[in-house]
Amino acid sequence: MTSIQQSIDIKAPAYAAYRQLTRFEDYPRFMEEVRAVRRLDDTHLHWTTTISNRTVDWDAEITEQEAGRCIAWRNVSGPTNAGKVEVQPAGDDASRVVMMLESEPEQVPGSKAGNSEEAMERRLKLDLARLKELIEGHADAGARATGERPKSLQKDRSTQSDYSLSQSFGNSADGSSSVSEEISLDQQSDAVRHVGQMPQDTSNERGDGLSISDAMGKALQKNQPGGKGDAS
Repeated sequence: MTSIQQSIDIKAPAYAAYRQLTRFEDYPRFMEEVRAVRRLDDTHLHWTTTISNRTVDWDAEITEQEAGRCIAWRNVSGPTNAGKVEVQPAGDDASRVVMMLESEPEQVPGSKAGNSEEAMERRLKLDLARLKELIEGHADAGARATGERPKSLQKDRSTQSDYSLSQSFGNSADGSSSVSEEISLDQQSDAVRHVGQMPQDTSNERGDGLSISDAMGKALQKNQPGGKGDAS
């Protein structure tokens, strides 16, 4: 009996990877020599595969299943075979799939007489690569369906924000001022308009009972021609 284990990192959440792995009818899409998998009931599956260039059928029983984490099975008829797949979170949008198989090398689907453990490992590695492509393809399709940009095309959010801001608030193509420049000029104009304005404090009176504005008015009248302060 030979046991082998391979793992692969996938750009999809762990729940998405696990959901795909519970769809046994999709196993022929990534396991090259598996022809069909049919679910008989909640815990039993019927497999149709190729072993030594001939079609072989067997029934398998699901022996362990933990939602979102792992699923395991073993044959109850046909060649000696057992398998287990674990899904490990590797971030918000990434996961690692670990697959373990236990079998006699000559009883592995697609095997030929004299196949070694190394050949089993190579086959499983290729199967996992196809699984990765399948899951990531579904993730990108789901992103497009919801209007999001596929993760394989997404760029750093901060870089996009900086670029967008520079385009929105930079000079326009016809050379006109940008929004930020107009705001700055408005603020400068407000500051200029307020320069030289007297504080509007009407309560500030001089000792003779006249307000500052009244006193300034009288002084101006004296200096005007014909005013009381005119010397002529």
